Amino acid sequence: MATTAIPSPPVHADRPTEPSTATNNEDAYIAIRNSPKDTGLEQPRASTSWRASRRSTSRVRLSRLESMMHEEHAKALIPAPILWVTIVVALMGSFQFGWLLSQLNFRPFNNGCAAKAIEEGTCIMFPHHSGNEWTMAVSGWILGGAIGAMGSGAPADKFGRQKTIMMNAIIMVVGGIVEAVSSEIYLFSVGRVISGIASGAAINVCNVLISEISPTNMRGMFSTGLQVGVAFGSLAVTTVHYFVGLGSGWRILVGFPIVLGIAQFLLIPFTSKSPVWLVAHGHHDLAHKELKRLYRPCNTEAILNAMIAAHEEEVKETAGINTWAALFSKKYRKQLIIAIVLCSAQQLCGINAVMYY
Repeated sequence: MATTAIPSPPVHADRPTEPSTATNNEDAYIAIRNSPKDTGLEQPRASTSWRASRRSTSRVRLSRLESMMHEEHAKALIPAPILWVTIVVALMGSFQFGWLLSQLNFRPFNNGCAAKAIEEGTCIMFPHHSGNEWTMAVSGWILGGAIGAMGSGAPADKFGRQKTIMMNAIIMVVGGIVEAVSSEIYLFSVGRVISGIASGAAINVCNVLISEISPTNMRGMFSTGLQVGVAFGSLAVTTVHYFVGLGSGWRILVGFPIVLGIAQFLLIPFTSKSPVWLVAHGHHDLAHKELKRLYRPCNTEAILNAMIAAHEEEVKETAGINTWAALFSKKYRKQLIIAIVLCSAQQLCGINAVMYY
């Protein structure tokens, strides 16, 4: 079946013109071998990069995957079942985030703890704890979340999104176990910190993974899934409060993330790796295979070539550049200020007081 010809990207003055291989009914990308096992695929190849063109001409926010290929190829990506499975398993981390977010937001847990004689149905968790100790337990999850969010990038880049989510599921289980078996509030706070690390890492890595595998027509839905997962997790734990919140039932409530972590760990092998990450690490054969698994039949060879070319272009652009220096450079100053203002406004509006206390 003939493919639609795709025009070459605009030629920049500082970039030499590459010979085009396109005709009226041929694709503009250089063909590659069909066998993903062919070692020839691992060799660097020349191809047209659409990265600069897409970044300069697109009027919408592009996902990581979309920015590496031609618009028509991006539109042709139709999800296969494995993509849905990958998204759902990844979003289990956002559900855990929402669960931990409102986990302690139940008044009988810490109400009336200052009284000499604790009345029935009050101060259920760790009787006679002080206000400062309760604040420590609540805030421990926030501290862990910051650590997880900041520290998850390195393992995700080194080991891949899939393996990082699997390792994070183990942290999720450990945090839940520590919380569930705690006999005093200080150990419980340690468990909250561990669970927070899992929550922060889950949101970060899940967001990156979704950006790297989302097709154009479903990008918004998948990205919104993060917030939906958090909302459902928060709603679920708030509902459960009224069923297991009294007596020792709180241990079931804080231990539920153990089930989530085990389920996610067992389901991860049935998900797909990120083709973007695979290309960045030179695993072109495997990236080609994952593209075929993630999407319905399409021109995966042309897409792979475009991804390789885009990555090579990106490597050349960032060679010798200090990441932190670039972040605070004049080029990105406006974006950095907007991001800081938005995050600060979210924190200063008082939403944390509502959610945590």
